[in-house]
Amino acid sequence: MVYQLNHTEHKIYKKIMKAIEQGELPKLTKVAEENYVSTTYIVKLAKKIGYSGFSEMIYVNKYKQRLGKTPNNSEIVMFDTEEVQKLAALIKQFSDKIIFVFGIGYSAIVADYLQKKLSKLGLFVNSGSPIDMTIPYQEYLVIFISKSGETEDVLEIAKKVKSNVSVSVLLTAAEKSTIGTHVTYTQVISAEREPNAPDLFDSKCLALFEYVLLELDK
Repeated sequence: MVYQLNHTEHKIYKKIMKAIEQGELPKLTKVAEENYVSTTYIVKLAKKIGYSGFSEMIYVNKYKQRLGKTPNNSEIVMFDTEEVQKLAALIKQFSDKIIFVFGIGYSAIVADYLQKKLSKLGLFVNSGSPIDMTIPYQEYLVIFISKSGETEDVLEIAKKVKSNVSVSVLLTAAEKSTIGTHVTYTQVISAEREPNAPDLFDSKCLALFEYVLLELDK
């Protein structure tokens, strides 16, 4: 399941799940007071992510914990509204220029998909390597995709085009990475998962861009 939350909602949800993992049973009033929001805000948050209310969110995740499952697990994918809007704003900024979306391996498949989706909006998007296509003094946006943030080929390209691109973005699961030091900003996509659970990084990249596309359509 995929949900788009703002920064405050995401932070509160993570706190609640952490409390459950530590064996606590969060109380509605206390959660609201600790986060300086109303109880109504917390109930709306629970409903936003598919529960009938706060109590159901607590007891369902408490039950999962008793079954040996981590409450804050990979079956729930969340994106910060502000991050979605930031990425959409960047793409709008370069809507009349050239945008590159580049990845290696499975990430290349994601890049190709994003290239097709963005091209349908009338944008000039290329999923090939920007290294031989960038021309000095022209404006470019490059979006790199690397789960580890250390993919050698992507790193080398990021280094070489750094001086020729206006803005570069890295989609990665790593909070800190070598590629991240060579781009304008990093968008971290959580790849935490339970044992034997599928790796959803590439799927989450696609889900993120579906929200970005909604922003672009506004």
